[in-house]
Amino acid sequence: MPAALSVVATSGQISLLPHPTVNTVANPAQRELVLTPVANGNGGPVPVSVLVTDEGGLTRERSFQVTIRAVNDAPTFATSGDRSE
Repeated sequence: MPAALSVVATSGQISLLPHPTVNTVANPAQRELVLTPVANGNGGPVPVSVLVTDEGGLTRERSFQVTIRAVNDAPTFATSGDRSE
């Protein structure tokens, strides 16, 4: 059985990309990072760091960059009131 691991992920720009969520998956030796940008957010690159600590206190940290791209939203139409011609 693998050693217990603590996994913490942090975002370097929480106004665009809040801190990622770390989920346990079916295999206890694996984790899943869920990165969810703010609504209508775009930009970057945003640095993300992942720190893993084992039960003996040993750590390993890795970082990567994420760029959030704009979504092509469907057009909307807002009426401006009654119009008569």
